[in-house]
Amino acid sequence: MSSLLRSAAFVLMGAGSLPAFAESCYVTTEPAMAGPSGAHTQLCYEHQGMDAGSLDWSCNNSTKDVQKTHKEKRGSCPTGYFGSCTAALTQEALGNQASSGRKGEPTTAPQIPEGATLVTHYYQVQDKGQARVDCENGGGQWSTP
Repeated sequence: MSSLLRSAAFVLMGAGSLPAFAESCYVTTEPAMAGPSGAHTQLCYEHQGMDAGSLDWSCNNSTKDVQKTHKEKRGSCPTGYFGSCTAALTQEALGNQASSGRKGEPTTAPQIPEGATLVTHYYQVQDKGQARVDCENGGGQWSTP
């Protein structure tokens, strides 16, 4: 067997042992107005325990808002975050990552596997302490790297 064929066979055999493809959504938001009241934010979220494609609806740039929000689907969230919020994944959070970290009773939709979570990593926000409070008040668990 030629070395090229051996290499291709090795890659194909090893492909079955690779971890499942991960995906995340990196979000940047620029304030509508410059100045002290405007806050530039950067965060990245991922669904853990879900099939590939679960971010497709929420991680798109089709919605128009007052702020300039850009969403980019990536293979994984980058390092360098100051804190993370891990919360149960709900039907609402499948479509809107901002729904997690808010007060209210979480509901579990039938198509969401038990134990699926929404993990949001925070890189830049106006008030770091408030990000933690919102996470914990919404039933999430805050952690730092």
